[in-house]
Amino acid sequence: MRLDLTIEGPDAAPQALPMRELAELLKQLDRALAAQAKAHNAALDEQSIHPRLLSLQGGSIAALIELSEAYPPEALTTMQQVLESPQSEGRDDRLYLAEGTREALREMQKRLAHRQWRATIRATSHPWSIQLDEHTVIPEPPITREYITLYGVLIGVGGDDPPRATLRLPNGQRLAVNLTRRQQRGIAMAQMLAQRLYKMVGVRGEARIRLTDHAILYMRVDDIVPYNPSQDAESLLKKLRQLGKGLPAPSRVEDFYAELTV
Repeated sequence: MRLDLTIEGPDAAPQALPMRELAELLKQLDRALAAQAKAHNAALDEQSIHPRLLSLQGGSIAALIELSEAYPPEALTTMQQVLESPQSEGRDDRLYLAEGTREALREMQKRLAHRQWRATIRATSHPWSIQLDEHTVIPEPPITREYITLYGVLIGVGGDDPPRATLRLPNGQRLAVNLTRRQQRGIAMAQMLAQRLYKMVGVRGEARIRLTDHAILYMRVDDIVPYNPSQDAESLLKKLRQLGKGLPAPSRVEDFYAELTV
């Protein structure tokens, strides 16, 4: 499948841009396409989801881009539907931009708006196209609230308004969580957690979760989970890291951890 990229507007020509700025626009388009493909099929080979630049025309900013045969057409369809109906009107609410796609399109939009340019990307052999300019609405990611249990190595605890604990998750990410202010229980929980510094702990509470990648944006801890794993923290984390891409998102680990511990 081939895509045409056309950029129009005042002085829209390759010679009007430093080469690094043109490269940045193409880089963000690559990122947007690749991230959405991965969201539809995480098993896709990394090489198969990145487009190839076939030509760059002079006189205007126009490029011919090729996608591999393995690239999922439904990824393009989702991008089009979300941008055409950003407020969920007339589209399936289960469709949304992958987080990397959303970030990349925002970066492209910022660069285009600065020059009052408009980018149109069309498939050469399919009725598919998207348009980006300063008026394009790129929706914020959908967020849900869930009551979850989270496990990680406790690498820090402190503060008093509210007390906070920092966990190192199996994927290497650090996440700071707030300990509840209710009935001044947060200080007591901080004291309990301090006794397990650099050990695996479990906490439970309400979290705000971004649905595009299941990242935890905020968590209020209401309880410490009784937890005494049969393995020390480093051994367990090593085992989890060996699973690589099979490791679930932070917000989906409760049952997963239960299978790995006693």
